[in-house]
Amino acid sequence: MDTIKKNRKILLQWAITILIPMLVLLMPVNGTITSTLKLFLCVTMFIIFVIAFDFFNTAWPAILLPTLYCVLNIAPTNIAFGPWTGTTVWMILGAFVLTTALEDCGLLRRIALACVRACGGSFTGTMFGLILAGYVLAWLTFCNHYVVMAMLSYAVCVAMGTGRSKESALLLFAGQIGAGTVQIFTFEAAYNSMMQGSLATISDSLVVPWYVLPVYNLPGLFITLIFFFILTKVFKTKEIKLEGAKAYFDEEYRKLGKISPEEKKAAILLSLLMVYLVTTPLHKLPLAYGSMLIPYLMFIPGIKVADSKVISRVNWSIVFFIATCLSIGTVGTYLNLGNIISLFLTPILSDMGIFSSLLIIYGAGTVANLVLTPAAMLTTLAAPLTQISVDLGINPFPFLLTLAYSTDSVFLPHEVGVLLIFYGFGLMSMKDFIKLNLFKMLFFIVGFALLQVPYWHFIGLL
Repeated sequence: MDTIKKNRKILLQWAITILIPMLVLLMPVNGTITSTLKLFLCVTMFIIFVIAFDFFNTAWPAILLPTLYCVLNIAPTNIAFGPWTGTTVWMILGAFVLTTALEDCGLLRRIALACVRACGGSFTGTMFGLILAGYVLAWLTFCNHYVVMAMLSYAVCVAMGTGRSKESALLLFAGQIGAGTVQIFTFEAAYNSMMQGSLATISDSLVVPWYVLPVYNLPGLFITLIFFFILTKVFKTKEIKLEGAKAYFDEEYRKLGKISPEEKKAAILLSLLMVYLVTTPLHKLPLAYGSMLIPYLMFIPGIKVADSKVISRVNWSIVFFIATCLSIGTVGTYLNLGNIISLFLTPILSDMGIFSSLLIIYGAGTVANLVLTPAAMLTTLAAPLTQISVDLGINPFPFLLTLAYSTDSVFLPHEVGVLLIFYGFGLMSMKDFIKLNLFKMLFFIVGFALLQVPYWHFIGLL
């Protein structure tokens, strides 16, 4: 019976994957909708569904999509594979190499355990410690820390023997916030680069500084802290006893021993990269150069923090996927998709007012999460939103930042790969997963309206 249900589910998914893109081909051709544009939308939607339903390893559809753009004469090779000749893909690859090396040498786990230990051994303290650890690691790894956070959260549940329970759901949920939600108000290299690419399609003079998310989305930090406080009250976490938690974290930290020479060298290189990022306004060098160069110093003899195994352990599927997401944006721009969407949405948003427009974008992003990954959503929607903001004569940053906010507006495990990891441990029910994430989604929408938008008015973005 389970096999029959599984087969039916797969058949339904394939039906959606094939039929919905085919419907696009039925659109009438006119002065705006060309046959090439219809083919682009059909092929792109097909690959997005293939990725969303996880039919194959992500690398397969990620490589196939730009190839189809060329083979089907949708765009020339230099456009379809253009992202590989830019700095974004190589910057993100450097960030992955750095994170893997820091994980291998033990520095990430040491920092994470130190954060959790600093928050005491109570249940509430452990939850906050997981969020704090995520925030710190997000800054150190450019938000490539989700695997470390997932393993740490799971290890806590196993060590405390909470099993499949509300307690495990809350601990994993705290780890999930530390792994994913922090991306909207820290330096997320991929998001920052994708927004930069979207702005560049409109004008080379539009630049996204590295501090865009941390400074412009600062209220997101306070919304998270307020949400955590309310969460602990709603679920009465002070009444939950977590026996032996402090002793467990102390023991795990003790097992790490004294900080190794490799960890010290890794910390120095990490500090060097942070200094590079902070001083970009002074040296004027491209932001990407830092993560394209400094992580590879770890392989140099005499430093030797990393070896060839680090390169082999990089998640190459995600690298290809990010490049393909960027390719969707470049080909869409080549086909003038941004202007077409702008022609349709600009009159609607201009009549709504800026506040209502931002809420509409937030809602659209929330719906798009159901079928698109955050990276795909940013690359698909960011360029059109940038064009719309320019057409309306307003700063494009609030539109793009709202879209970044909406990438965390999720309540089902399949919507973001990070969520699948946490849910996949099997220690939280689907009911608890949906309840916690739906609560967070609704709270953040309210927080966005009451705190984030007024803050943008205050600093002059609106």
